[in-house]
Parts: sequence; structure tokens; C-alpha cells
Amino acid sequence: MAFPEMLIETYFYRGEYAQSVDRFGSLLALNADAVNGYAYRGRAYLELGQPEEALADLTRVVDSGQAIAADYVFRGIAHGQLGNMESACSDLGKALETRRWPL
Repeated sequence: MAFPEMLIETYFYRGEYAQSVDRFGSLLALNADAVNGYAYRGRAYLELGQPEEALADLTRVVDSGQAIAADYVFRGIAHGQLGNMESACSDLGKALETRRWPL
């Protein structure tokens, strides 16, 4: 993970989700391949009550092939908030199946 990305994460962990969305958006405009940026921005969107935006970002993470279990969990939550219970259950099941858990 790059140093600027680590600095932007501090907004997320301080609960400054709108600022986190804005800063990760700027990062992603410069580097659309920063998969971790989509993961954090998707989680911030969830915290802001914007599951549609969260779903788009988290789907991008999953489609990249670099998703960890937490990405499936949060995408499942977004699906659930949108009433897509079958997709929510599928993602939560995938989270349990994956061996990619952060240390």
C-alpha cells in the first residue's frame, strides 16, 4: 500500500466517512487500479447510508480478483440494505469460503 493511501485511510478510521469518500475518489482518479481504495470507499459509502454506491465499489473489488473475505461481507451488507437477499446470502457465503483474511 502506498503512503498517500495510508494517510487517506486515517479519515476512514476516524469516522470521517464523507472526507474518506472524497479523498479516495481523488486517489482513484489518479490510479484507477488502486483496488484498496475502492474497498475503503465502498465501506465509507455504507457508513454514509449509500448502499448503491457501496455496491458499485465493492463489486469492482470482487471483480478484480483481489477481494478478501471482508469485501464479500460488506458487499453482502450492501445487497441486504438494497433488499437483494439472495445476493446478500451468496456474498456472505463466499466470505466464509475464502481463505483471504487480513492478518
